[in-house]
Amino acid sequence: MSDEEKKAQEIPIEADSPGDEDELIFLDDERDMADILAAIGIEPLKKSRTGLFAAVFVLLLLLGSGAFCLYWFVLKEKPALTGEIQQPSAQPEPKPEPKPEPKPEPKPEPIPEPKPEPKPEPQPEPKPEPKPEPQPEPQPEPKPEPQPEPKPEPQPEPKPEPQPEPKPEPKPEPVPEPKPEPQPEPQPEPKPEPKPEPVPEPKPEPKPEPTPEEKALVESTPEMLRQRRKSRRLETAIKYGGTEETEKAVDSALGWLSKNIGSEGLWESRKHGAKENVDLAQTGLALLAFSGAGQTTEEGDFTAVVKKAAGRLIAAQDPKTGRIWATGQGGNGPGYTHAICGMALVELAALDKDEKIKEAARLAVDYSVKEHQYVKAGKRGGWRYKAGDWGDTSVTGWFMMQLKVAPEAGFSVPPEVYAGAAHFLESVRTDEKDKDGVRLHLYGYTQKSGFTARRSVIACLGRLYSDTKAGEFIPTLDRIMTQNMPKWEDQDWYYWYYGMLLTFQVDLERFSKWNLALRDLIVKNQSTDGADAGSWRPAGEYGNFGRIYTTSMAALCLEVYYRYAPKGN
Repeated sequence: MSDEEKKAQEIPIEADSPGDEDELIFLDDERDMADILAAIGIEPLKKSRTGLFAAVFVLLLLLGSGAFCLYWFVLKEKPALTGEIQQPSAQPEPKPEPKPEPKPEPKPEPIPEPKPEPKPEPQPEPKPEPKPEPQPEPQPEPKPEPQPEPKPEPQPEPKPEPQPEPKPEPKPEPVPEPKPEPQPEPQPEPKPEPKPEPVPEPKPEPKPEPTPEEKALVESTPEMLRQRRKSRRLETAIKYGGTEETEKAVDSALGWLSKNIGSEGLWESRKHGAKENVDLAQTGLALLAFSGAGQTTEEGDFTAVVKKAAGRLIAAQDPKTGRIWATGQGGNGPGYTHAICGMALVELAALDKDEKIKEAARLAVDYSVKEHQYVKAGKRGGWRYKAGDWGDTSVTGWFMMQLKVAPEAGFSVPPEVYAGAAHFLESVRTDEKDKDGVRLHLYGYTQKSGFTARRSVIACLGRLYSDTKAGEFIPTLDRIMTQNMPKWEDQDWYYWYYGMLLTFQVDLERFSKWNLALRDLIVKNQSTDGADAGSWRPAGEYGNFGRIYTTSMAALCLEVYYRYAPKGN
């Protein structure tokens, strides 16, 4: 066989020798087997079939060992050199049992060990095709060719050094997942203790339906005055801006007055701080406070007091003229005394069935119209201290209040009486105008000059009850209330009372402002201790009239909500 043919049949076999580079050993199929055996140190058995078979066996054994080593080191352990994927051997490589690693708590998600990139399905390693056993031909003994140093007999299969398990890249010490800051274990929300059902603010106990008698009493009362009846009083007060506290203050004031009435039915003014004797006028004022709260000789908690006081006023009345006056009374004459006391009897007559009271009230009205009002040459004017005087704003205001209620009690008042009052008041009205050129209702005392807020609200109420529509007073109220809202340090009960009456009758929005400025101040400053509990200390411009005057006027202010039905609303 030629050298070229021999080379063509040479089969390259990879050698795997640690530390050496990969070498190729070529086997000549037709080389004498004996030479090969000699090269590896085995004495050939010449011309012996038994020796030949033994040699082939040894050769195959060597080839198998080499193939196994090749598979182990090249294909299984170093797949990157051959580009092939390791094929799991029939007998799986015994792996060292993994030592259980201490599990860190909390254990971060395990980082998957790097896996070899997916590669095509491993093809079974091509096994060298069994070649036909070479028939031993008698050949001349080959000259031994230099062979690489014989390899030592296959040593026991070197166990692959347990390659350090790919140390999981020093696992970044499990950055402890930002441990949710140890939040306090969610304690079960404390079960809200069953809240006691909210205690509703004490509301006035719903009053029982009025009895047929009460209904009859209300219906028999003139509409202007019926809201002051006991069955309607609290409800009406709250409707218009009063409170339970204002009602308690009124009751306390009436309680104090009832304790301090004199044995003869008069409230003794000088005994309670007045500088002059004004007992009759102050008795009339106190009686107005009782009737303003619906107290009569027949109804209420103070019927005995009302009867005694009304009897004392009747006793002071002149039966011929109807004038209520007594010698020695102050006030510069009978003007204030008769106007106030007559008004108290007229209101009681409108609420009460007592015939003596009704008769006394009728006589008082006759005196006011026929005797005391200014009348000259058929023209009427106002009222002042003495009968027949031209008039002044203050006294005229009280007479106008008396005559306004008179028709409610069944007493007629000629229209010229109201016209005369309006004529007088117009004579003392200033010419001052607002920014729109409208003449304001600002009034002096006995002439145009010298108007004040007090005189103006008194005169406005008289004009309202005589001939003027409520809307005309709104610009005046705005002017007065801008400059003269009530202040406790400037006590003026006379002004405060008439201001409450006027704003309530003209415009409820303005009344609300006035009421809020004054209501709580009055309640807050009521005396609560000792013998004076329920009264108000006399102070301010009219402090010289004493505690009876102050307490009566304070009660009248807090009764405005139901005293008269509002006219202009």
